[in-house]
Amino acid sequence: MIDLDRARALFLGHYDPLLRQSHPFADLVLPGREASHLMHVTDVAWMAHILGGLELSEAERDAWAARIQRDQDPATGLFRYPPGERLIDEHATWQSVGALSILGRSPRHRLVCLEPLLGVDGFRAWCDAYRPGTSHHRFFLAALAAASAPVGDDWKAVFAAWYDARQDPRSGFPCCSNVPGCLSPAFLLTTLRSALCGLPLHADRIVETVLGFQDARGAFTDADLPGYMEMDASFLLHLLGPQAPGASGRIEHALERVGEFLDGVLADPDRRARLLADPHRALAVCGNLSVLWRREGITRPLPWAELEHYAVAL
Repeated sequence: MIDLDRARALFLGHYDPLLRQSHPFADLVLPGREASHLMHVTDVAWMAHILGGLELSEAERDAWAARIQRDQDPATGLFRYPPGERLIDEHATWQSVGALSILGRSPRHRLVCLEPLLGVDGFRAWCDAYRPGTSHHRFFLAALAAASAPVGDDWKAVFAAWYDARQDPRSGFPCCSNVPGCLSPAFLLTTLRSALCGLPLHADRIVETVLGFQDARGAFTDADLPGYMEMDASFLLHLLGPQAPGASGRIEHALERVGEFLDGVLADPDRRARLLADPHRALAVCGNLSVLWRREGITRPLPWAELEHYAVAL
């Protein structure tokens, strides 16, 4: 599998020059695009955090943070991607708060959007308002609230009870059944439940469902490039594997096949170029590599699973 030094050279070696060519610094405009995009600006910060080795001056950190802060709504505290982006404000907010933390900086405006979640009753009503088929990314706000507020065990228990009541009896997935499109919601909700309240019930069923989605190439979709489905699947297998000891050999084999799929893409000039042209997909690959390195005893950050990165002043 690709090693850490080679990954740094590949990913940061591609994006670091683009950052430094930007005016001002980190107002990243990718080749073929007319303007910078908040998602891409934050993607590169997350990649640098996972891979390490990107040296920044305080002035560069300030400029990068200022570019991110530019897209925050002062009234709600939410960050916003440009018009036409399919991912919602809650996703932009999570990405941006995490990137600012990585840079040692904070949001410019208070996250008023978290206030409805801070009390136990308000949080219960907020969770109950979610409907399957709508964006699961709204639960990034719950992660931000948990990281930022002195929430107690009763608040955390609300989410555990909400999650447990919605687990599908066949797949173990929350809020959805055993179809591949449910993998990303299951990843986010299961990661959050595990961070707040411990591993979920029926973890062995989740493992079996995830294993069943993998194809002969080692991928979890029919796309020829890896992305978030592979990262989400790898992390769930890594997180829940100890709860499914009977599947340990198949988990190791599945993760080996994911690594082979990633290696094949990175070794192919055309697919590698298309991957690097999409920073958000490239971030998914870096996150996936971080999971696989952990299996080899190399500890790199798993930002989506480390709530301490997302504490903000309320």
